[in-house]
Amino acid sequence: MTALAVLALASPYSGAQSATSDWLELDSSALRQKMAWETADWNDFSLGETAYPKFLLKYPADWKFNGYSVFDTSAGVKVAELAPGVVKLAPGQDCYSNMDSKKVPGRAIRIGKFHGRKVVGEFEDDYSGSTWHHVSYCLSDGKYAFLVSFTLKYRSASLERQFAQVVSSFRFVPKDTDK
Repeated sequence: MTALAVLALASPYSGAQSATSDWLELDSSALRQKMAWETADWNDFSLGETAYPKFLLKYPADWKFNGYSVFDTSAGVKVAELAPGVVKLAPGQDCYSNMDSKKVPGRAIRIGKFHGRKVVGEFEDDYSGSTWHHVSYCLSDGKYAFLVSFTLKYRSASLERQFAQVVSSFRFVPKDTDK
């Protein structure tokens, strides 16, 4: 079974069973930010003038979405962020291409019709000084990329499978269909 398989997982944040059928759906039309980001180096992003296509994303019902970009657990712990969300790709650009570094981070992934990269790394929290882990995904359809990062205090295989479920639910919605 792959890491992207759909599983019913217990959430280590809440201890509650969470089957994907009980998940909530984020409809991008509810977001306040409607424009796509642009980047030349994948480190600095600027807000472009291009409206991105509508997208849908499912997430566990015990997560709370703040309306902008951050998902918190019911205990108020940040678990995910649309970071930065949708990026309009320049011709020939792909997930993390044109970076200043010589090596593109992470590993290549394919989810349905999307291809991209999964990057796992550590960062130090500026407020607490403690080390946290990021599990970031970049999915591309060739015109747009979707970036989401998940935050963990400790690496957890079950949480990383849950994050993969969230990412595998992502889809752009063509203009001529509602869902």
